[in-house]
Amino acid sequence: MKIVLNAFRCLQYWDALKLCAEYNVPITDDLADKLTPSPNGTMSDSERTSILIELGELCLSQGQYHLACKQFTQAGSRIAAMKALLRSGDTSKIIFFANVSKQKEIYVMAANYLQTLDDWRSNVDYMRTIVQFYTRGRAPESLASFYESCAHVSINICS
Repeated sequence: MKIVLNAFRCLQYWDALKLCAEYNVPITDDLADKLTPSPNGTMSDSERTSILIELGELCLSQGQYHLACKQFTQAGSRIAAMKALLRSGDTSKIIFFANVSKQKEIYVMAANYLQTLDDWRSNVDYMRTIVQFYTRGRAPESLASFYESCAHVSINICS
């Protein structure tokens, strides 16, 4: 841990990340913040983005999905951030992130995730959110498929 922080202090971000990966140094919120290059520093934007993506990948490999989401978001890679959140299974954060991101692909990813939940059929809020996300994501085929699933559920309940 001390070696990682020393590499960071010398602004050797790549070396610090490599050490974290090699020695399985757990990435905590505090360490992730320290390893995140400042946007106001002397580093180029592309270099900063590469470091953030690498840090996000490292967080993913350690199961730190929320931290990975944060790093990918800072790098501007919202799709990767959403994929990290989907792996976390944190439904409320997935819905929040989709609403904030306002990207078609992310809306569809969130709606698809909500449909994998066991209780979407009994949760009216989930059903509304799925319809809303498919509509915002401009995915009429997926929306039609969802309505078909709803119809099958209704038929099975009535039978």
